[in-house]
Amino acid sequence: MSEPEKPVGEGKTSKQNTIVQVKHQSGQCYFRTDTEEVVIIGAEAAGEFEEHWQDMLLLMDAFHQAKARFSAAVERYGVAHSQSQPVPAASDKQMMSVTQAEQDLQKKREALQKKLGEFSLDGMKYNDVVELLPLKDTRRKEKQANGKSKAVGQRYVYVTKKYYDQNQKKFRQVSLKSADKKTGKESIYSRDSHGRVRIDTQKLKEQLKLKWPKLKAELKDVPGMEELLKATNKEGTASWEVFGTDLFGWADTWNKSANYNKAVTAAVDVDISAGAQFMRYATNLGASAEFNPAEGKASIQGEAKASLAVASGAAAIELFVPSRVGWPLSLKYNNDTRLFDLGKFRVKVALQAAAFVGASVQLEAQLQVVTSPNKQQQALTGLPGGRLPSFREQATTGKVFFQQLDKEDQGLQASAEVFVGARAEGALKGSMQWLKPTAPENMQKAWGGLLKSTGDFTDFCTIGGNIAGLAGAGAGGKFHCTFINGKFCFHAAASLCWGLGAKGGFIGEVGVLNILEFQVWFAYQLYSLDYAFFKIVAEDAFNAFTHYCILQIDAVADDVYKRYGDLKYSAESVFKEFSVFFDLMVDETKRNREASKRRNQLARNTINKEGDLLHFTPEAKGLLLYLLTRHGTWDHLDTDNRGTALLDIYPERKDAIICVLRSIQTRREWDLVLCRMTASTATATDNRGCDMDKVRQHRQQLIEFLDEGFNRSGDLIKKEQSLGATVSQETGAVELDRIYARLKKTPTLGYALAMNNTDFYRLHQESNPHFPQRCTFGPCESEPSQLA
Repeated sequence: MSEPEKPVGEGKTSKQNTIVQVKHQSGQCYFRTDTEEVVIIGAEAAGEFEEHWQDMLLLMDAFHQAKARFSAAVERYGVAHSQSQPVPAASDKQMMSVTQAEQDLQKKREALQKKLGEFSLDGMKYNDVVELLPLKDTRRKEKQANGKSKAVGQRYVYVTKKYYDQNQKKFRQVSLKSADKKTGKESIYSRDSHGRVRIDTQKLKEQLKLKWPKLKAELKDVPGMEELLKATNKEGTASWEVFGTDLFGWADTWNKSANYNKAVTAAVDVDISAGAQFMRYATNLGASAEFNPAEGKASIQGEAKASLAVASGAAAIELFVPSRVGWPLSLKYNNDTRLFDLGKFRVKVALQAAAFVGASVQLEAQLQVVTSPNKQQQALTGLPGGRLPSFREQATTGKVFFQQLDKEDQGLQASAEVFVGARAEGALKGSMQWLKPTAPENMQKAWGGLLKSTGDFTDFCTIGGNIAGLAGAGAGGKFHCTFINGKFCFHAAASLCWGLGAKGGFIGEVGVLNILEFQVWFAYQLYSLDYAFFKIVAEDAFNAFTHYCILQIDAVADDVYKRYGDLKYSAESVFKEFSVFFDLMVDETKRNREASKRRNQLARNTINKEGDLLHFTPEAKGLLLYLLTRHGTWDHLDTDNRGTALLDIYPERKDAIICVLRSIQTRREWDLVLCRMTASTATATDNRGCDMDKVRQHRQQLIEFLDEGFNRSGDLIKKEQSLGATVSQETGAVELDRIYARLKKTPTLGYALAMNNTDFYRLHQESNPHFPQRCTFGPCESEPSQLA
């Protein structure tokens, strides 16, 4: 060592041998991306410098390794709970493993944040770091299991800005910026014909040639650079080793990465800003074994999958919140002792993250939603000091929430500059997902269960930046569904996903591709409430859904929901369209001779789309029964209403009525369906009460209609027998009583909905105690590799 006041080594005693720790120092050479300087670290400063950047690297790598171990533990927990066995106790091995990994991750995060400082919500940034590219090949190669060699070792070096500034006088720096202002190219970074920032490799070569005399003089004293100097001529065209490629190759790689970056389409510039440098550091680029220098991309391991485009410092990130296993959500209304179980819920988020805001998503456990001043853009950021509920709480206890909005649900507003820097234009995308009940594998009969699945989390609405500014979407509460511009839209507070303290909220919409899954989700929520009023859904949205169900089954060849979206319908517009349809369907005068034919077609569609009835509201089923039982003079004259012997009447309508009755799940739903069998267009009311006199009156109307012509009981019995049911010759009235008698008194949660005459329905008379077992949580990344 050249400094006399520092010892070459320190002697320490141990039980085995005396250990001498020697600090090895050697000169090093780097390229600083933001200032375009070649930085030479002399022998006198190299030791301290190396300790600093290695400490930075090790802290970040330890954090990412802990994230990957936590993700693997969550995966093992999910696999264990996907088996057909009772739910393990809270002290089971998998839960203990997750808890231990979670605690270790928190320790690693705290150690890292102590070094980096806390994320500032005012400036939306951390403390700056300085990014340096080593200009010397320091890699070694290790043999893999397949016999091939793989290069490992340092790639990028990061030091804190504070440390660099304090020690800058110890470093020798040669700027590659042009001194010739006449050329207009003071920097090697310039804009191409498309206005995108790129590295001008020709300019880099020119500057290297121009600065060669000074560089040669500075580098001659740097150990290890002798061979490089011998191989380099005065034209500056030699191979400068930068992790296996020459300096121009590095520049070409960055340009290519920005040109062809399909994963992060918004980030097309080569970005050397402070935010981009920090983002590259936050994604563990310095130690990542998944970094491919030739492609300029890095794969980030952990619970949140991510792919970093190195040149732009932007990542495409996919994560689940609060975690892949989701958590049970329960709603509690004020002054109500009951809890309404909404099942297991999670949010899948796909975002394009860059700069400090993107780094905060990587580093903070808890997230929040921020909006731009005009509320047209949304982005996710980290929440400093915020912590997720423990995994044990997420997986077991879940979240109980009140519907009213809290102050933090209003969220934060960030400046427009933050959104530009975060590449946040339309960046927040994803979906809300629920865990569907799983039907047993041996129950595969037709219409055995509409919600039959493998137990996967399934999208029921999507999140997109284009709907972030919808006015009034969140007026109904912390989790609320409304109908806006022809689509069902959800407002969800961030605290439902990340727990107490998370700020802001986001908007999800039910698109054309999600409408069926939304119907299934909606139907199951109603069922789980035993058809109490679903306060999460606004009353006008509930009514729009009811009317949509009828209009869609009338027009099976037309995508009614798509038309709503194209025309940007309001709930009032849906009601008006339904009213016109309803008036035509019930017209029994000579002015509309087609009404009878339309009712017959409605009956045929109902039979053909029998399974769709399982996700109708009770109001929709009541309306359908009312329409199917309308008849008048023209109906009697219409030969299409006669059976093959011309003695029976309305055979298709009677079949359709039986289909509707077979779709009813509980006795309460039965009462609601018959109560809503009116000409009032059956809108929902908050109390959802039943007038039992109307129920009895409408039941009698059904019996009279079914027994008109041939006594319907014979056909009904044949229909039941064809589906495997054991019935005897009874009158229509007794048969209605039979259907009612087999209905469940209360919902049996954890099983798929099914027609009430099936074996599947009959066998599941108690709730599933093991749900949500036998479910898929999704694969995690491979086990983390060790830092070289």
